[in-house]
Amino acid sequence: MGVLTGYMCDIVQISDMPEDAAWEYVRAMLGEGFLLCSGTKNGADAPEAKALGLTVGHAYSLLTAHESPLPGGASLRLLELRNPHGRGVWKGAWSDLSPEWQLPHAPALRHDGVRQKPPTARFWMSFGDFLKWFGSVQYCKVREDAAWGDERLPVPLAPPGVLGDRARAMRFRARERTTVELAMLQAGGRGRPPWAWWTLASYS
Repeated sequence: MGVLTGYMCDIVQISDMPEDAAWEYVRAMLGEGFLLCSGTKNGADAPEAKALGLTVGHAYSLLTAHESPLPGGASLRLLELRNPHGRGVWKGAWSDLSPEWQLPHAPALRHDGVRQKPPTARFWMSFGDFLKWFGSVQYCKVREDAAWGDERLPVPLAPPGVLGDRARAMRFRARERTTVELAMLQAGGRGRPPWAWWTLASYS
């Protein structure tokens, strides 16, 4: 997504986080309006995933996070995803035609993507199921605020052993308090892929 958009991107292993922290992270990122996607785990059970409408090793867009209270003080956490192929949706709990939508506490969320023509490939799933089948989230910090600017500099670099004591350094000076995000994009041979993208830092 970084190559396509030019914005700061990174990948976070939410499967390594406590469930509450992972939920707050995803919800916060979606709340900021950032682009999010997540891939199904490569080591997942492929036949079981196929039976539930998922493809192992495939990326899905994350669209919306919903949380509502349940009887007893618990919370219902749902994520809306989309298959970028335009077909193939989740068939488990909280899928379009699942009985969960008939429960008294079911939220009034649109969930008729299967019946739309053409289908939208959008679907809801519980956050618990999401953590079972998906391991990481890639985010792209798209900034729609006109106050944000984008500057790109070609910077030739070389290993320290080549430059010796002539290593290259860059200094940035802000004239007022602001937020700055730095990233580096390394092109492949002759400017073609493969690409390497590193998130360096974010300062406020």
